[in-house]
Amino acid sequence: MEGAFEYLSLLTLKPKWIANSDFLILNSLAFVKHQLEQIKMYKELILLLDNDDAGSRFTKLILEEIPKGIDGREYFKGYKDLNEKLQDEFGIRK
Repeated sequence: MEGAFEYLSLLTLKPKWIANSDFLILNSLAFVKHQLEQIKMYKELILLLDNDDAGSRFTKLILEEIPKGIDGREYFKGYKDLNEKLQDEFGIRK
């Protein structure tokens, strides 16, 4: 997950996903490579990076390193990120 607002959006959209889960909020994709070893320790991994070129590049990079990972961007397909999906669902999207 790239930012804190996406985490808060997920908390609103899918609160059951939050229970008994750990989250890594990067705030910048520049931190991905520094976190790969820590990420590899998890049995399950769902990636919720942005639906943009950078998000696609880093999702591919992570899934090459961690094949057990899942690209979770299908959940907010058609939106840049979870926050944009939340705004649309609540009718507050500009």
